[in-house]
Amino acid sequence: MPNLQIPHLDIISQRDPLLGEALRAFQTSLNTVASQTGATAQGIQSTPNAPSQLNVTAAGGIFDVAIQDNLPSQVGVAPDYFLEYSLTPNFIAPIVIHLGPARNHRANLGNQTLYWRTYSQNGRASQPSGKTYFGPFRAPTPVVGGGSITGPNPLASAGSGTAPTNGTRGGSGYGVLPVREQ
Repeated sequence: MPNLQIPHLDIISQRDPLLGEALRAFQTSLNTVASQTGATAQGIQSTPNAPSQLNVTAAGGIFDVAIQDNLPSQVGVAPDYFLEYSLTPNFIAPIVIHLGPARNHRANLGNQTLYWRTYSQNGRASQPSGKTYFGPFRAPTPVVGGGSITGPNPLASAGSGTAPTNGTRGGSGYGVLPVREQ
């Protein structure tokens, strides 16, 4: 992540050593806080790479999902993970599940056929990563819940973050724009 570099700090320090010392201490402190919190001191927060794999299994209406992400992470900088499931493979209005730093999810969704994908996001300031699908990108693999309980069809998606509340913009996580679209 980019560190804050105060322009012309060497020239400022030559002209006014005390001001230069104060600005250097400020620069170091801000860069330390940014490093420890996964923020960026300057520029735009980096977008994480997509998780490497998504595994989904189901039986008796219970869906069990595991995300594989082999990228390095550290406390305070680990990405948040999102799952989405949909009744259709094109994910027009997916249901969003925010997992936080967890990479597993288990839920009773009944005997439905669902399609799954995942992505991550570095806090609230980065863009969401690319999507990782269960199955091929262009033809996600359907997962049948099984069992005798079907449950209701999912309610209409309300989206997540700053995406429109009509659920038509999946894959947004916390959002791709700073303010919710209307």
